[in-house]
Amino acid sequence: MKKNILLFSLVFVLFLIVNPINAQDNRLGAGITSDAAFAIQANICRLNEGISMERYEALNERYFDWAKKNDVETFLALQTPHFQHGDFDNPPSYDFVEFMAAPFETHGKGWDKLTETKEGQDILDEWGEVSTCYMKMNSAYFNYANEEALNEGDSRYAEWNWCSIRDGKSPDDLIAFHNKAAARMEENPNGAIGWLTMVPLLGGANYPTFAHVVLFPDMESVMQSKKVEAAEGGWRFRDEYETEYAECSDPMLMHEKVYNRPN
Repeated sequence: MKKNILLFSLVFVLFLIVNPINAQDNRLGAGITSDAAFAIQANICRLNEGISMERYEALNERYFDWAKKNDVETFLALQTPHFQHGDFDNPPSYDFVEFMAAPFETHGKGWDKLTETKEGQDILDEWGEVSTCYMKMNSAYFNYANEEALNEGDSRYAEWNWCSIRDGKSPDDLIAFHNKAAARMEENPNGAIGWLTMVPLLGGANYPTFAHVVLFPDMESVMQSKKVEAAEGGWRFRDEYETEYAECSDPMLMHEKVYNRPN
């Protein structure tokens, strides 16, 4: 496992070297660009007993106002299971996962202000009153992004697939296949509006090495993609990747609601 983590860390660094970063283009808000690495804090949460989602959303609004005033705004979206791996014998242990995306510097500055100011501490205290959350910090980058579509609409879907690089494959091998897949998606996205790779940085020891996250604007687009995969030969490309390059879990689908999209 440690070998896989080291290898994918090299993949991540090499990706940034071979794909030039232009921070002036492809803006997605909150200081994020679709051609540069950024940080995502994932909060895996369960509402505390007697707490409604409305109470949690009210706290988020308070946090958004505070973050804007302190110049530490993040893009924030909340995901809930739609087509999940759970069942009656293995139900999900969380209510939702909250994703906060921003440049690395914004996350650092935001946490310092939360912990060092009275209002920030009050927000953290209330967060603990309304929910129990496990926080994970991750790095991410877009392999494909339809910036216009990503900036529209507050309801969409995210397909998740966790993977680890296979023994015998190098970071260059994985980069080459990802670039080939991105070129295919650029030519014909089959309903997708974004594809990013997320790598756990802090608190992710119980997770595989990286995750593929494909974003869709609606369920019709999700099923368009599944039709291509199942009935039009798309499965062959996935099978090649998962047989030769990476060992992956079966995909699951989450519904995503965007709560904050800073200009």
